[in-house]
Amino acid sequence: MPRNKVDFVIAKDDVLMQAIEQAGKDIREVTEKALKSCKEYVNSQLAKDSVKPNYPHQGLYSDGTLKNSIDNNFSVEWEGMKAGIRIGYDFSKSGMESIIILRGAPNREPSIPAVKKINDDIYGKRHQKKCLEIQEETILKILQR
Repeated sequence: MPRNKVDFVIAKDDVLMQAIEQAGKDIREVTEKALKSCKEYVNSQLAKDSVKPNYPHQGLYSDGTLKNSIDNNFSVEWEGMKAGIRIGYDFSKSGMESIIILRGAPNREPSIPAVKKINDDIYGKRHQKKCLEIQEETILKILQR
């Protein structure tokens, strides 16, 4: 199970949340759809960037385990008024491969230039901004119906 999450905090004074309530939509359902659309984007980016040229040594020792371990569980976890969905690689499928590629091993540093795209898809500011845009677009599409 991946440890990284995209969170969506529901604030009662938020303009979008008030618009959802006025439209008579279920806030939880709309929030879950927004998070799931963000996860679809992240998964597509990870699949695109999880190719051998982006791995250390041009993927010489890769057997495709990392690409196959992208988390496809779209269940949303709720903690009060905060919803979250897990993104990234499923450690139970890829084991240490994803950790070593992203963080390095005790005896060597990670291959930063080769892994930068993969790392940015999970931790980068570009990813965070794009997820916020996707969430807002999804909510606005639901409100237009």
